[in-house]
Amino acid sequence: MERYTRRRVLAAVGGSGALAGCLGGSDDGGGGGGSGDGSSDDGDGGSGENEQATWRTAELTNVRSGETFTIADLGKPVMLQTFAVWCSKCLRQQRNIQDLLRREVDVRPVNLNVDPNEDAGRVRSHLREHGFDWRYTVSPSSVTDSLVDRFGSSITVPPQSPVVVVCEDETSRLSDGIKSADRLERALDRCQST
Repeated sequence: MERYTRRRVLAAVGGSGALAGCLGGSDDGGGGGGSGDGSSDDGDGGSGENEQATWRTAELTNVRSGETFTIADLGKPVMLQTFAVWCSKCLRQQRNIQDLLRREVDVRPVNLNVDPNEDAGRVRSHLREHGFDWRYTVSPSSVTDSLVDRFGSSITVPPQSPVVVVCEDETSRLSDGIKSADRLERALDRCQST
């Protein structure tokens, strides 16, 4: 009879949780609390924002074009989604961002791959396969660490479908779960009203 060690049990539970997070969930349920409109304050208002945070100022490389950019230099508003190529929820969120862009809204989307096992070539194949044509980049560890410092460790959990909206006067992380194009547009509308 095989003996189940604590390590094996914890690994099985953790793996099951990660798999469940990537497979389940609704398209627009929110899942992370908040106001029900896709926003979550989480203490992320503009007053305490560090404009010089690494995630804003680090040079990133667009895997499509090779251009370098920083979040701070893109103008406002910016919509930042952290993701991994293997994550089906991430793909659903990216399709909703694509739907939002078809509405010709004023936004600069950036998809930031936070899986340390995926490289620019793999990300490039992903966006070509799905027809995505906005900025995609692979997160340097310093940027990932800075995002965790600002928004907490769940910003690096792709199945949570993390999205951050950077407006002129504030930055907010939207509630976890897949956000519809309508919810994303409402979050951007708040940028115009601040």
